[in-house]
Amino acid sequence: MKRVLALLTAALLTALCVTAQAESPLARYYNAVEELLFYTDNVTVKVSAEFSLDGEWFKTAEADLAQDRDRSSRQLHLRSPKADGTERHNGWSIMTEGEKLYLIEYFRPDVYRTGMTHEHTTLVRRTIETEPLVRMGRLLSENAGELLLDPAKMTEKDGKELTIRLDGESSYLTDAMLNLFWQFAARRWFGMDYDGIATDQGIGMSPFITVSQGLLWCTKSLELLSADMTIRLDDKGRFSEMDGVIVVGMETLSDGVKQLQVKIHAAAFDYGTTMVGRFDPKAFNVVLAEDAVNIDEDW
Repeated sequence: MKRVLALLTAALLTALCVTAQAESPLARYYNAVEELLFYTDNVTVKVSAEFSLDGEWFKTAEADLAQDRDRSSRQLHLRSPKADGTERHNGWSIMTEGEKLYLIEYFRPDVYRTGMTHEHTTLVRRTIETEPLVRMGRLLSENAGELLLDPAKMTEKDGKELTIRLDGESSYLTDAMLNLFWQFAARRWFGMDYDGIATDQGIGMSPFITVSQGLLWCTKSLELLSADMTIRLDDKGRFSEMDGVIVVGMETLSDGVKQLQVKIHAAAFDYGTTMVGRFDPKAFNVVLAEDAVNIDEDW
């Protein structure tokens, strides 16, 4: 599940890379996405993403995210194909309050577990590592004409809707930022150590159980091949909605170049009015798992 969250976050961050290719006056679309992910402490977001590799669907993720200051609710539902033609379903619900975490898994919906996590008051927790990434994206978006070699083709409507169509090679700087975002997401949610994997290491994807796992371990570099995205702002200039299809070329260590296609829809709403209450087992009809630590009593 962490692997899918890494992919999902990387897809959202790719939107930053794409919007960074806008001309300077349109950098506010980039700023709106950045503000939503890293600086907004009260909002609700719904995201759905369909992932295909070389034309074959391998995962669909639907996420409901609610942030209310130091409390959050994360619900993720996953679907993937099985060999017999049916679908596998998985997912979890996570509620946090400060450093406290409460987890309910799809396959054990009658119990919950507790643990500790990093406190976060935004959708993506800001750290020393994220700051230079955000600043790099802002720099590219504000100086697109001077720094980007192949700007995207864009059309804007009513000052609140931007459509970006990119077909062909993107700029070197955009691809560099995409790679940095990908590696950041993989490190944060799956503990990947890319500095420990040599570029000539012959790791193949076939031994891995899932496609997501294979991509995380075997991807050498990424290149943004095409994007057809529409981003909308609300009347206050905040991120409202995004629809689009992104195709990324993924150079693997020993399986050649794979094409990852992501169809994504994201919507943000209830800015400033989102409410996440304290975790209440009765509200979810769950009890503490027998082998779990009760963080509210034992810690």
